[in-house]
Amino acid sequence: VGRPLGLLTGAGLSPRARADLLRLQIQLARLGLDPEHPERSPLGARTLAELLRPYHPELRYRLLGALAAGFFGWDPEHTAAAPFAAHLVSAGSSARWRTYRDGMDTLARVLADRLDVVTGHPVTGVSAGPDGVRLESPAGTVTARAAVLAVPAPVAAVLHPGASAVERAYLEACEYAPMLRVSLVLDRPMEPAGARGGFATLVPALEDPLLNVVTADHNKHSGRVPPGRGLVSLVASPRGAAELLDASDAVVAERLTARAELLLPGLSRRVEAVRVHRFRHGLPAAGPRALRERSAFAVRPPAAVDYAGDWISLRPCSEGAVSSAATAVARVLAFLASTAPTPVPAPSEDRRR
Repeated sequence: VGRPLGLLTGAGLSPRARADLLRLQIQLARLGLDPEHPERSPLGARTLAELLRPYHPELRYRLLGALAAGFFGWDPEHTAAAPFAAHLVSAGSSARWRTYRDGMDTLARVLADRLDVVTGHPVTGVSAGPDGVRLESPAGTVTARAAVLAVPAPVAAVLHPGASAVERAYLEACEYAPMLRVSLVLDRPMEPAGARGGFATLVPALEDPLLNVVTADHNKHSGRVPPGRGLVSLVASPRGAAELLDASDAVVAERLTARAELLLPGLSRRVEAVRVHRFRHGLPAAGPRALRERSAFAVRPPAAVDYAGDWISLRPCSEGAVSSAATAVARVLAFLASTAPTPVPAPSEDRRR
C-alpha cells in the first residue's frame, strides 16, 4: 500500500475502484487541506464513511477503511474524514517516507542526552495557582512556573481537573483508540507473497476480523535487525485490539501469528523472539465533536499548564507530536514573558543624592 505503482498493479482493487481512488486523490488535492488545522477543512464534520460513500465500496472495505483501522485504530463510521484526508495528502507516497535508522525513539534519546532527565517520578495531579504549577507525586511535590502535560488527552483530563472550560471541552472530546501490536524476530527475513520489498500489507476486515496489518520491518530499514534476521509485526484490527488487549502475551501472539500464517506460510517455525506492545491510549480517534471543540482550544490564551501530543492537531503520527511540541514551546514562552516580574529601574544619580 501507499505507492503509485499500486494503481497499475491493482493494489487489491478492481479497475473501477482504482479509477475512483484516482478521482478521490484529485478531489482531496484540490481542497488545500492543512494537517495542523483539520477543523478548517471544507470537509467539515463529515465522517470517513460519509466521505467514501459516493465512491466504489472497495475503497472503504479493501483499502482506505482498512488503512484507517490498521494504522490508526479508527472506525470509519465514527471518526472524522478531515484529519485522515489531510494526513494522506501531506504524507504522500510511502516511497518518499523517511525513518530513523535506529528506531522511532532516536529523537527522544538524543534530547534526553542533553537534559537532566529523571524517571520513576509519577505525577498524580497538576494544579495551577498564583505561585505557579504544583505537580503532585508520591515521591514529593514539584513546583514550577509552567508545565507541559505530554500525555494522551484522557490522561491529561484526569491529571488536571482545574483546566479551563475550553480546555476541558476539548480534552473530553478527544477519544482514543487502543492499539495492539506483536513483533516477531525471525531467523531469516520473510514477507507476504507479492510484497516485493514493501513493508506494509493491509488485511481488510472482510478477509480477517482480527488481523489488520502485517509489516516487514526489515524492509523498512535494514538496521531494524541483525544481518540475516527478520522482523515482522502484526497489528490487530480494532475488533482484535478490543478482544485481545487484556489477554496474556502468549494468547495474543498465538492468535495473531496463526492468522498471519495465511500470508506468510511457515511463519511460526521462524520465530526466535516475541514482543507484545499494548497501548490502551493508542492513537487519537478524531471524531466530529473533537473537530468542533478544537477551534476554541487552538486560540485559547497561553497559561501555566499547556499540553503536547499528536492529539493537539488530531494528527496521529510522529509529525503531529513534534509539531505540538513546537506549539507548546511558543505558548509557554509567551506565558512566561507575560508573567515575568517588571524590572525596577535603578535610581538616577540625582535621586541617590
